[in-house]
Amino acid sequence: MKKLLSLLVMLAIAATAVAHGSGEGVRKSASRSLDHVYDNNKNYAVTRIDADTYRDYSVEDLTLGNTVSSFATDALSNATNLKNVTLLNTGSVRWDGKFFGNNASGFTFWVRNDAFNGFYTSALKNWDMGGGKSGIDFLAPYIQSTYDNTTFSCAVPVTYNGSGLNAYYVTSGIGNTLVNSRIINVAAGTGVVATGIQNGEIYRLPRVTSGSNPLRNLLVGVPGTMVDVYGESGGYIWNPSSKKFVRPRHSGNYALSGSSYLKIPSAQQEGYNEYFLDLWPTPDGKKGDVNGDGVVDITDANILINVTLGKDSASKYAGADVTCDSVVDIADVNAVLNLIQGK
Repeated sequence: MKKLLSLLVMLAIAATAVAHGSGEGVRKSASRSLDHVYDNNKNYAVTRIDADTYRDYSVEDLTLGNTVSSFATDALSNATNLKNVTLLNTGSVRWDGKFFGNNASGFTFWVRNDAFNGFYTSALKNWDMGGGKSGIDFLAPYIQSTYDNTTFSCAVPVTYNGSGLNAYYVTSGIGNTLVNSRIINVAAGTGVVATGIQNGEIYRLPRVTSGSNPLRNLLVGVPGTMVDVYGESGGYIWNPSSKKFVRPRHSGNYALSGSSYLKIPSAQQEGYNEYFLDLWPTPDGKKGDVNGDGVVDITDANILINVTLGKDSASKYAGADVTCDSVVDIADVNAVLNLIQGK
């Protein structure tokens, strides 16, 4: 995200600004985030992108702020250098017609994952962009995460490779601890949990032609309409503060679009009210005891070293995330070494 914004600062970008309720006409201005532009001693919220706004401009990466809610026909068309457009608005967005085309090779219009389904089912799907592609083929989801958002699913096949996140599916359970396996290319609608999340950062998930949909995945993706998990037999909803799946006590606990929830098959239901992921230690686990043998020693440190070097998988060890920051790295190794030394 920082890299993207720095690019925008250096480039002179034309923005179309329409003041709310003012009737003011088109304004052109250099802008970093395209939330507001300042012109004629007034601050205008950018709500609409007019036709050919970016024609002949050298901009390659463009972020459109939360206030942008409509696009004119050909709003982004003929911007031949434009490669990536990231739309921050997740609400209702209107376009008069085909608002992109004749852009740089690999052009992608990025929309937030929980709003992706609305774009996917819109008129974009019927656009004939030539070469056997429709408008929807140029859309891809991104995750703008918060710390209370760890479960995901996408309406199209995507790859987590290079995104900055690690994605996992749930293969089985041992008691009330869930076993995870990492997944890279994910089929449409596949439920995953993710680690490596930093609050507010943008993580792009490029589309792929196909992805894996594991047969034993106990996570149910919600790429479309939200689901009341209470009404699902064996259904558990993610609790972000405790990093566990909890059986709802009443209706109204929704797994939202773009997320996933846990569903335990009837044959495996044992009456647990909560399930822990082996990606994070359970509350009764001993801090630093990575392998769960009851002792914090050099064996635990060596395991974490192998994990950071890519020689072992963190998903195999419930206590791997010693620092509880949702990522296993050298900080966890140092934390174990400090515990061994009594620091």
